[in-house]
Amino acid sequence: VRNSWGLDWALDSPESAGHALMPYEYVERYTFEAFTGPAMAMTKNMSAEIEPAWREYVRVLEKDERDIDGKLLKRGKRVLCHPSQPQTIREDSLENRQEFRQLDHAWNADLRQRIWFPPINSLKNESAKFAEDCRTARKVFLAAIDENIMSARRQPMPEVKALPFWFAGLAWEPKIKRVEEVADLSVQLTDRITHISNTPKRVLWTDEWLEWLASLNGLKIYALSGMTTTVHVIAAIPARLHFQAPGQFTFAQSGQDVIDLVRDIYEQWSRESGQRSAFAFFTLASASQWPDQVKGHAAGDHWVVVSSCTADGRWRTSAPRRFADRLSLRDFMDRLRPETRQQRISRVKGRVDEFIGSGYAGNIHVDKLAKEIGYRRTAVRDALFALQGSGHYRVYRTPEGQIAIGPKESTIGTALLAPTIHRNWLARVACLGPAVSVGIWFVKDVILGRPFEVLGFAAMIPLAYGGEWLNTRFRKWRENKE
Repeated sequence: VRNSWGLDWALDSPESAGHALMPYEYVERYTFEAFTGPAMAMTKNMSAEIEPAWREYVRVLEKDERDIDGKLLKRGKRVLCHPSQPQTIREDSLENRQEFRQLDHAWNADLRQRIWFPPINSLKNESAKFAEDCRTARKVFLAAIDENIMSARRQPMPEVKALPFWFAGLAWEPKIKRVEEVADLSVQLTDRITHISNTPKRVLWTDEWLEWLASLNGLKIYALSGMTTTVHVIAAIPARLHFQAPGQFTFAQSGQDVIDLVRDIYEQWSRESGQRSAFAFFTLASASQWPDQVKGHAAGDHWVVVSSCTADGRWRTSAPRRFADRLSLRDFMDRLRPETRQQRISRVKGRVDEFIGSGYAGNIHVDKLAKEIGYRRTAVRDALFALQGSGHYRVYRTPEGQIAIGPKESTIGTALLAPTIHRNWLARVACLGPAVSVGIWFVKDVILGRPFEVLGFAAMIPLAYGGEWLNTRFRKWRENKE
């Protein structure tokens, strides 16, 4: 027995130095192999017959073992197992292979979870970098929208078709009285994102991955309330994953299905909380580009604005094309862009300084800046007067009637102050003229001691209301012209 397999076997033989006898167990185990060859040689030959795709998951038992169902499998039997859990086995068969493949080559549920969701710190550099970009975009987007919406108090309530029909009959322009964040649904958004990430339902996400994904997603709801109605603003920035295989994923491009998902979360919250609104404004952002077919759009009860972060850290925004009903509404829509007023002023300032620094001889007027930067004319004009307030610039009107800006020392054109752009007092007096006339007539009668005219006094009230309504309509018409 010792010499039949050469020196390699002799080293392990009880007959080597220090052994006087050959134990019975030794003879019982190796007598058969004395004629057939050692067990390791048999194992290697059997492994050689395994298909290449399965070699990682098939091994040959070197001793009797029990499988996960408690069944005893004899030594030499081929079994299926994951390399990280070689003792969790089942017999290698066509039926078991099919089940093993469906279970992601792991008989144990905890192992499957670890295969699909490895430690976050093991992510590839590319995925880790884009995740950090998503986290930064989320922080910037939500902070900008929060500042824009919270500063909308005392501004005109956005007037859209879904508001009450009598809204247009008011003699004054209703203001936003109260602004508050009413819900943070980031957890609900994260949960819904996991359902569209192409992971098996039987595999639960680990707490580490859920926390990591939650840091990339955000959804908040704001309520803007006035005397007449309430509107909601829904700000969301989803980061969607797509798994190609266990532990292998990419950041998928957000599309219309993600917008519908956000709307569904909002509508479910609205039903369950009982908080309804006359209109909803959705502003959604993405750290990557939206598909070409996804653009800002307007519907009967909601409008959607989509923004994406560019390589230089700026935002490209697509808003509904038919929202320009009124200037105040356009100003409100600017608040749905992930850019604060101060950021717009800084961007305009940078372009103005470039013109001045280059020795540009022409007028740096509103239209020129609006065309180059991509802002609305009123937004640029607001930025110019804000710059003038710093004391380093001068806003003036050119001989052609355009509003321009230059250094403080400039003497071109007529200097302008923001309140002098529109002289609304003349239109207001004209619209209230009938009511003022009746009022003067009534006061004159009182001074002269003439009989009190109830009808004349009563007529002054509707005349004053009608005059104020006309003034409001005129102001809206003038804003549309801009």
